[in-house]
Amino acid sequence: MSQTLHLTSRVVHEAALTTAQHEAIRRLLNAAFPEFRAAWAKSTFWGSLPEQRIWLEDSTGRVLAHLVFSRRRIGVGEREVHIAGVGGVCTDPELQGQGLGRQLMQELRRVLQGACPADFAFLGCRMEVVGFYERCGFSRVPQVVRYLDPDDVVWVHNRGPAMVLPARAALSHWPKSGLIDLRGLPW
Repeated sequence: MSQTLHLTSRVVHEAALTTAQHEAIRRLLNAAFPEFRAAWAKSTFWGSLPEQRIWLEDSTGRVLAHLVFSRRRIGVGEREVHIAGVGGVCTDPELQGQGLGRQLMQELRRVLQGACPADFAFLGCRMEVVGFYERCGFSRVPQVVRYLDPDDVVWVHNRGPAMVLPARAALSHWPKSGLIDLRGLPW
């Protein structure tokens, strides 16, 4: 028997997060990514310091789905593209498959089209979740991604899935070729 969740969407600047909000996010990250518990004990993000966080919470304030993003100009081949790099995407494992992730991505697109403008959302992901992101409006792009690895502090070239979500620009405006240079840490 499933119950109807009454969710509230929150968009919060990183500097405005309270200790209680960090702890609520940490609980979700630990549930979603238990293999990284040691990392979550130190921080509630991996890589670049987030600019904003978006999450869905229930009436008790329990964080049920979450992501971080930061905007920057990156290089794609010979062009510059204004993106919001996305990371820390997760949904409470007990609630996966109920549309929370899709709702979170809709909120991300709304925010990037309005209050925090960016042409595209960008993320790297595992093969197992490409289908989820595609169902949420992301498209896989074939380019190699260059970024500074936050663990080893070396530049790496990643051939794993890279995904873009049109926000203020159409997908046709994404450069079709060339290295995607994040010019720093991933999200």
